[in-house]
This record gives sequence, C-alpha cells and structure tokens, in this order.
Amino acid sequence: MGSRSIIPMIVVELGLDTVEVLKRGLLDKMKPNKPHLMHDSSEILHINNSCYKQEMEHVRQHFQQQYQNWILLDGLKSKWWIWHSILKEVSFSMKYIHSYLERTCSGNAACINRLCITPRELRHRLGEFHQYCPVCLALCHHLVDRSDIAALTHAAEYRESITRCVAKTIWK
Repeated sequence: MGSRSIIPMIVVELGLDTVEVLKRGLLDKMKPNKPHLMHDSSEILHINNSCYKQEMEHVRQHFQQQYQNWILLDGLKSKWWIWHSILKEVSFSMKYIHSYLERTCSGNAACINRLCITPRELRHRLGEFHQYCPVCLALCHHLVDRSDIAALTHAAEYRESITRCVAKTIWK
C-alpha cells in the first residue's frame, strides 16, 4: 500500500488472546473437506501466532504514529457487533471528512483529526504559530506549546496552514 501511496482511512485489528487463537485453530483442524492443505498442528499454530504478534506490533506502531487510524476491537465479540463497530468508526470518520471539506470550501478553519495527516506533513504545513495555540494568545495573552501532543484532535487547518489549539472552539 505504501508503494502505491494508499493510506487506509481506518485499520482494524481484531484482538484475540493466544488461547482463543489456538482453540479456533484446533476447531478448524477438525473440519472435514478443507479447501487446501494446511499445516495446522498446535505447535505450528503457536509459532504462527507468535510471529503474527511480533509483526503486528511494528505495523500497529507505524499506523498509530503516522496516521492515527488504528482501531482495536475485541475479536471475541459476535461478528455482528464487530460489523456494527466498524460501520460506526467509518461513519464517524466520514463525518470528519465531510465537515473538513465543507468548512475548508467555505473558507473556515476545519478540524484535521481522522484525516491521516502524517507527522511529516503536519510539520511541513504548520502555520506561523508552529506548535503554539493562537487561540490562547488571543484569549489569554500567552502562547501554549502543543508540540507535546501527537493527536490531531485539537488541530485545525485554515487557508492551507495547520494550527494546533488547546480547545476546539476555533472551528465550531
């Protein structure tokens, strides 16, 4: 995906503990008429699960740090609960995107949370206040440094520049 510049809006991880993974793997082993030959001994399942957990830690960190779009869901819940949770997250993100487009098209400041803005892009597009909150300067007559917060929940774009704020009041 990276080589094609594709950034998923949301990445969902279904969390399961090792015991549940092994239990499900052994249940699959008992099924007749498997579509393909599988190496499904408990030792191989355990090794595969350990390798998966190691690799996923790197992938999770990458998506959390670069795009803030990683969501962990409980894999023990029903498939309908998982489906509903994913739809809710997608809907929530779509509302952010819709609001962003509406506000920027009308010349207003817009929240950039859930837009998969990378830290590099954020640094490149920071406005004249850089990591400081202009709202605090206007209201309280002092600057507040926001560089300690990685989340974009209180970051806004205005005229193609990004500003980090203490409160959401700038774009409401």
